[in-house]
Amino acid sequence: PAVVRLEAQGTVTSALSLLDQPPLSIMEKAGLSPTLADGRLRATGTLALPLKKGLKTSDLVYNATGTAFNVVSTELIEDRRLAASALRVVADNTGIAVSGPGTLDGVPFDAVWTQPISGTPQPGQVTGTLELSERTIDAFQLGLPPGLVTGKGRGDIVVDLPVGGRDPTFSLETNLRGIRLSAPPLGWNKPASGTGRLSMAGSLGQTPRVDRISLDAPGLRATGAITLTPGGGLERARFGRVEVGQWLDAPVDLIGRGANTAPAVEVRGGTLDLRKADFGGTGSGTGGQQGGGPRSLTLERLQITDTIGLTNLS
Repeated sequence: PAVVRLEAQGTVTSALSLLDQPPLSIMEKAGLSPTLADGRLRATGTLALPLKKGLKTSDLVYNATGTAFNVVSTELIEDRRLAASALRVVADNTGIAVSGPGTLDGVPFDAVWTQPISGTPQPGQVTGTLELSERTIDAFQLGLPPGLVTGKGRGDIVVDLPVGGRDPTFSLETNLRGIRLSAPPLGWNKPASGTGRLSMAGSLGQTPRVDRISLDAPGLRATGAITLTPGGGLERARFGRVEVGQWLDAPVDLIGRGANTAPAVEVRGGTLDLRKADFGGTGSGTGGQQGGGPRSLTLERLQITDTIGLTNLS
């Protein structure tokens, strides 16, 4: 038996290339390239192995810890620029873990990337917290209407990194603290000091996709999905149910009309109660526009007074 004690420094690429040599072949087993990231690395560790010919991976036991400096990667999440001044790196027979603060397309995060290692390529995962603000919406091209989100909060995010060239998928949850939401066409807003729950899930491919979005905040509940245009921006946000106060319960679509333009609003059924309604003003939110985009309503019932109502109204 032998034990090699390591103390090394160099480029991230050279370190990953060394780890990818047989019989370790760590990057190959992870389904990743040694050119995954640029930066500098300082690391220490040990490698235990028997001194014999024909070594197998199972004959080696290794562990290493270190710090990567000035890291930049556009390959970990394709077409997304990840940058960090310093990240902690841990590697052993089970996998690689890289953790610390950084930015993803300019949006601050504090997360850990874990990559299992086995005989065949395995999916990796990023978990942590991400800033939620207008620049997050812009960076990820989520296509939400301008002025809907202001302020700054934090969200818990999970990004799954599949093998085989498939698009990464994500899920995000936040309590909305620090985030101000404003929907002028509905006369509704949530102050930054208030809380609620927003969850999203979708894909971070070349054209991002939001397969599920759910909002539960004081005075407003909505569930639906968002499709985006190939160049980024809102194509359609389709909500199967939107509940506003005690006056609206209906499926609603927001239809994109280009950048920096309020979307069209299309109500596709449900009920509206004019006795309690408060909609169509500017709200009190920054970025709100008087009147907003065009609106069309197709209602199962419009309640006008206690004794007067209309059904099947367009």
